[in-house]
Amino acid sequence: LFFEGKTGNLNFNTTYTVRAYARGKRKIFYSAPATFPVRDGWKKIAGLPSFQGAYGIGHQGTGYFGFGCDAVEACLQTSLPNDLWRFTPDNQAGTWSKAAAVDPLFMRTNVSSFAIGDTVYFVMGEYFDGVVCTNQPCFVFNFMKLNTKTQQWEYADLPDPVPSFRSYAASFTLNGKGYVGTGEGSDGTHLLPLNDFWQYNPANGAWRKVAVMPLREKPSDPIRYDEGRAGAAAFVSGGFAYVGAGRTSAFPLNDFWRFTPPATDA
Repeated sequence: LFFEGKTGNLNFNTTYTVRAYARGKRKIFYSAPATFPVRDGWKKIAGLPSFQGAYGIGHQGTGYFGFGCDAVEACLQTSLPNDLWRFTPDNQAGTWSKAAAVDPLFMRTNVSSFAIGDTVYFVMGEYFDGVVCTNQPCFVFNFMKLNTKTQQWEYADLPDPVPSFRSYAASFTLNGKGYVGTGEGSDGTHLLPLNDFWQYNPANGAWRKVAVMPLREKPSDPIRYDEGRAGAAAFVSGGFAYVGAGRTSAFPLNDFWRFTPPATDA
């Protein structure tokens, strides 16, 4: 005798017990209990409009997502959506709602972001205008701050000393300071991977240059080249930041580096 059964909508990280039974004319016969665990998994939630080149960041239990475009190729500034979406989790799937809209003049893609206190910061990025910026993007160097309590935006240009404009930069928060570095800029003629890193101090609004990220190495060749990296991954753990992978102008990278932050604000 062979039979099978299916069930759905089970909770993750939960152990279940089941047993089979057969119903006769006068009796019901049960099998021995069997247990099985449901471990990790994915659950589909409500979607958003199509985006590429967008940025998502979690802050104080809420997610923020935006600064992308729905084009397949170049993201023209005139067509960039200025919506910033806020995600609020719950015991089911969570909900999306629109946060404070971004001024259309400040829209861009491939931004960098970090969060400190009640503020989420969005820095630099790029766009194409189809006229001046066609073969290369126009880089944006202003600084945007969203107060998550008041839902108010503040816009400002980066002060001197100013980090070079760039997109695809790595960013993170460490010890109450924001950090942005690497990425892709331009020398006016060619796109140029960068390796400099900058620290932002919210106490006085000052930026300062910190240790540059070491030059990348070709995965199959120990020779060093004088290019930085763009599209690197970054995360913070145990009082250190970790940055690595990404690409240069020629090939993808697989090296990773640990960053020790400055001990003082001097």
